[in-house]
Amino acid sequence: MKKTLIALSLLIFATSALAKLSHHGPYLGAQTGYTNTDNSHAPDKWGTYRIFGGWRFNDYLALEGGYNSILDKSDAKINGYDLTGKIILPLILGFHAYVLGGGQYVKQDIKNDSYDSNSSALLPVIGIGGGWNLTNGIAVDASWRHTIGVNNIKNIDFIALGVSYTL
Repeated sequence: MKKTLIALSLLIFATSALAKLSHHGPYLGAQTGYTNTDNSHAPDKWGTYRIFGGWRFNDYLALEGGYNSILDKSDAKINGYDLTGKIILPLILGFHAYVLGGGQYVKQDIKNDSYDSNSSALLPVIGIGGGWNLTNGIAVDASWRHTIGVNNIKNIDFIALGVSYTL
């Protein structure tokens, strides 16, 4: 009986602790990381960033939009605006995993001695990630996003670390 009471108390405590770490409602965040493109005229780059905002409807679903500075050099600029849906799997102790899918409007302007491309397109984006709710408003995450290229705009991979704040 005593063991059952202790186990029940721990379960209630753990459930209430996880409920306090649930982030619902609007959120803002930023990510930075590494970008790899399949375009030989656009070099891979560290320091790529993404600024985003979204709405987490419940423990399992969110909608997110953002701006991504994929490449910004004097002879090559690639930027994107995305809108994705996220399916979230809450884990224990404030950890969560997610998959995402949606679209990204990509604008590319690459000009150098041997190549000249000024293109834009709406492209599909998919990804996976995981995060940890540090407090009742601040979360950190790691993710991989893959934009599926077409024609002059090649595949883009973005591997990132980020932080977000639920308002």
